[in-house]
Amino acid sequence: MVMKDEKGVNLQDYIHKYKGNLSEKLLRKVFPQLLSGVKLLHDRNLLHLDIKPSNIHLRQGGRPLLLDFGAVREKMKARLYDVRIVATSGFAPIE
Repeated sequence: MVMKDEKGVNLQDYIHKYKGNLSEKLLRKVFPQLLSGVKLLHDRNLLHLDIKPSNIHLRQGGRPLLLDFGAVREKMKARLYDVRIVATSGFAPIE
């Protein structure tokens, strides 16, 4: 896969840089856009299954870009016991 080079910073790096002190302004700017993108996936019966700070790229102006679609599954075909799904500890439910 190839994608356009987008200038910006990884959300995980951003969180570490500011020691977890994210402003309300940033949260209100980034997360509605991010959730809108997740809704687009859900509207197409898809689940991302690996949303975490390291898979969110903040482009200039705080525009988020969701990355890493390697774990995406169709809603009805996704199973928690599916060994092909690799979940990140701390970001996936324990079930």
